[in-house]
Amino acid sequence: MNKCILITYPGITGKAEIIQFKQLSEQLKAHPEGLARFPYFVSCLKTEEAFELYKARKLLLSGPFSVAHRIRFASDFLFEECAYEAQTVALEVEGRKLPELPSRAELEGLLSREKTFILIDGRQFRPNTEVFGFQNVYDNTVKTIDSLKSLGVPNDAVKIFATPDEISIEVHSSVFGIEDSVDLPKIYRALLIKIAGIKRIDRKYLKTWNKTVVMENLNFDSEILLPGTLHSRLHRPKVEVGQSHFAYGPAAFSDYCGKKRTSEECSKEIKSWQKFLESNFEAAPKLVEAVEKLDIIERESTVSAPSTGLPNSEGGFKNFLSDIQSTIQDFPISENILPATFQELNKSLGGGFSNKSLNVFFGNREEGKFSFLISLALSFIQRYNLLFISREQTQREFGVRLLAKLKKISPTDYIAKIGIPGNESAELKKKVGESLTETLETFPKNLFFRGIESNIDPLNFSQVVELTKLLPSGKKTLIFLEGLPKASVTSEFLSELRSSANSNDFAIFVAIHSENQVSQRISVIENADLDFLALAQRFADSIFTMQSEKTNLQKFLTFAQGKVDPAVVQKIEAGFQKASGDKRRFDTYSLLRILHARNGYRQVILYYYQRDLFRFFEGPSIPLSRA
Repeated sequence: MNKCILITYPGITGKAEIIQFKQLSEQLKAHPEGLARFPYFVSCLKTEEAFELYKARKLLLSGPFSVAHRIRFASDFLFEECAYEAQTVALEVEGRKLPELPSRAELEGLLSREKTFILIDGRQFRPNTEVFGFQNVYDNTVKTIDSLKSLGVPNDAVKIFATPDEISIEVHSSVFGIEDSVDLPKIYRALLIKIAGIKRIDRKYLKTWNKTVVMENLNFDSEILLPGTLHSRLHRPKVEVGQSHFAYGPAAFSDYCGKKRTSEECSKEIKSWQKFLESNFEAAPKLVEAVEKLDIIERESTVSAPSTGLPNSEGGFKNFLSDIQSTIQDFPISENILPATFQELNKSLGGGFSNKSLNVFFGNREEGKFSFLISLALSFIQRYNLLFISREQTQREFGVRLLAKLKKISPTDYIAKIGIPGNESAELKKKVGESLTETLETFPKNLFFRGIESNIDPLNFSQVVELTKLLPSGKKTLIFLEGLPKASVTSEFLSELRSSANSNDFAIFVAIHSENQVSQRISVIENADLDFLALAQRFADSIFTMQSEKTNLQKFLTFAQGKVDPAVVQKIEAGFQKASGDKRRFDTYSLLRILHARNGYRQVILYYYQRDLFRFFEGPSIPLSRA
């Protein structure tokens, strides 16, 4: 093996030197305590050159996939690049709880004070107090080994090393079927995310069940204690353990790791590791396939200190200029946009609905919210998985509405006749059935509906999330919830939807009905709107109200130009008539009021709504104001 390795010496943090892999044994003899390595092997002999090539994304890297689990202290919660799911972190200084965490430099100074505590879920911890101990390390390691086995990693391609505070797993690189690559850290990071239950939320990572895994070990410049080297704090060497050691339980495992070793025994440890890495293994087909399907995340190529895993992932309380500069790449909007088929609506939303968003439709019953959601769903159906859950509709009612919209068949034309005995009724049933079959033969298979026949309650959103796990993989999921009464919708429920949309990469559309009267003065935001905004604006990306009446065309024109001009009425009606391509029947007009658009502006849009066919045609718009 002709690779080189970057090593760091005890007491000289961050200063690396490149040596030949075969020279490690001699280095260990000279530096028995604290000798550490960088995670990846390089083919470059000059340290500065290696760093320059890495920054330029030209440095080919190789080496084992290393997964470390380590005892977590309270201070780790502040300085790790991961946050912890369902756990809050704050700082208490001199008896005062700080509203936000300070900058990293100030944080390090505060932690050295006698009366500084780290609050985790409200409990006080000294910075050096264990929060997740060796039992957690042991349990998480066992689960991770099982995850690796399920991906097809063979036992002989794995080495396990331990100290009294850490267990690390190393998988030989040859089983992945990967050549030397500049992207190896990104590939390994994506693999760790997969096997360790780590979620990615915006620009930060979130630990779920595996609270002791150390993600920083995969950074190019992280320092990993070499096998056989004494731990600088515990003064015990990093030693190899076998999978059989886990059969004796964590107490016996810890005792084995905590024993003293002679220098000869320590030397054997590093030689055994060298021999392992100089070996070669067949690529594991299942693992190769899993790696090919990984979601490889682009990361900055520059080397920097790890940041905190708290909401501001860059670390600490910063001024607006610093905040805005760190997120400037997100302006105006860099995230994916979900454009609907309605152009004016897209324009008012800044291009379309936001990715990872919560969008709420509010209004009285029978105003067209359900039909509008169907229209939105069908506009997304070619690109995404759609889960449509109704609290009030049956599967048959949903099917009737889909058929009416897609085939332009009015249910009132045949529903009454079908119930009348006779040949005409039977023939009509057959015709409708054939029409539905014909429509659905070419219909995408990524729409899923659950109505009142189902046990799924949209107000119990954890059930909905579990249901999404059964959807086909490979496509983003859009969730539609319909028929929710306002009396049952709480801020806690909306907060749960908001959080789930963010953490699971959902876009959620919710129809909520109220018995309140919608304002007759469309340019004025009334008390009912203000009440609903107070409830939902904090959580929703967009909030709409709907009102459907025949007189809405006249209302719209009155507030758009101060009068109802017959010529303008005729022009708008002609435009709707041309767009619909049908004779006017059971038609009305809908006013969609955009009360809140986080990435757009408030607006009123006029729609032509064919109630009997459940179809909407978009018309003109005016700005929404309070005067």
